[in-house]
Amino acid sequence: MESDIKTVISVCMGSSCFSRGNNESIELIKKYISDYNLSERVILKGNLCHANCSLGPNMSIGDNMYQGILPENIYDIMKSAFPSERKE
Repeated sequence: MESDIKTVISVCMGSSCFSRGNNESIELIKKYISDYNLSERVILKGNLCHANCSLGPNMSIGDNMYQGILPENIYDIMKSAFPSERKE
């Protein structure tokens, strides 16, 4: 039986993180979720603040916090968080 527990991907959408790249990163995350058929396994949500503005842009996947992320790093972050997924 498959687990019904979904992994939460939380992207900071506060003004600092949003303007420093999370506005682009969230679109890339949405594309990755679609391309790798992860919509049944993840919940994508935005937050107003992760309380680490100086270390941002910030996001978390499950219990793992990622800081200083850039749009060009999203693919690698998602690939490391979901290593067994393959693009169909």
